Amino acid sequence: MNLTVTSPINTTLAEYKPEDYTVRMCDALFGVVPFAGPVLPYNSVEGAIQQLYPQASPQVLQRALEIARGEGMQGALKAADMIDKADAGIAMFSGVKGAFNLFFGDRSQALETDTQQGVDAALKLLGIGYMISKMYPGTIQEKVQTFYTTPAGKHLIVYYTLIEVALPFLDNAVTASGNFVGSLMSRFGGEAANKLSAAVGGQDAAEAQGVIQTMMSWIEGALTSVLPYARTAAEKARAFVPGALSMMDKAASVVATGADALPVYRYLGARLAAESSVLLASREA
Repeated sequence: MNLTVTSPINTTLAEYKPEDYTVRMCDALFGVVPFAGPVLPYNSVEGAIQQLYPQASPQVLQRALEIARGEGMQGALKAADMIDKADAGIAMFSGVKGAFNLFFGDRSQALETDTQQGVDAALKLLGIGYMISKMYPGTIQEKVQTFYTTPAGKHLIVYYTLIEVALPFLDNAVTASGNFVGSLMSRFGGEAANKLSAAVGGQDAAEAQGVIQTMMSWIEGALTSVLPYARTAAEKARAFVPGALSMMDKAASVVATGADALPVYRYLGARLAAESSVLLASREA
């Protein structure tokens, strides 16, 4: 059996070429934030092994591919798709387009959109928690600790804190003294949890909430760390947004689903799944 062909993670990674707007924008963002680290060059689970564990035995490679094809990783990939499409109905206010409009636009008008943007930010964070809960075995604490060790995990949190929090809520985040994400979840997390529960079930939504609660101090620290780079990152990244919006606005499927113009969570989620498959296989070995 050719596992490379049949792995949904590999199929997803193959969709993203170096010249794509999503890839180029992520490279620009992570290049501005020093502690984000470089985006490792690979487009398959096998490539991730070469980058992270080049001395891996054929048995470890085989096991990584088995994990990549497992139910947990597939659930996480579906969650990444859900995050990119979760803002249907309030798409004008959320996602990359909304974040950039708020950051560079007239802040006097932002109060009219903060509620929608806030619910969306809370929902996407819970979606990340759901991804983590599906990917890894063990207790919530063990799942979170495994997530911390993947480079793609760091990239996912850097992207989230920059685009979903720092850009639309910069003034509030700067004055919140390291407790802005917690206050955002206190205000909007209940509505977001109800939406997630309707999509994945109450038990899975509750576990996602537990994951995020466990990670909260780390997420707050990440937000504090990215805030000084918010304007530079926005200036670098917005060069890729108009072209993406122009291209995607012509797609009827985007209009119908409310999908974000740049499917970054699908991209970063597939990378996280690939790296996590390698990590879990290497630990078993």
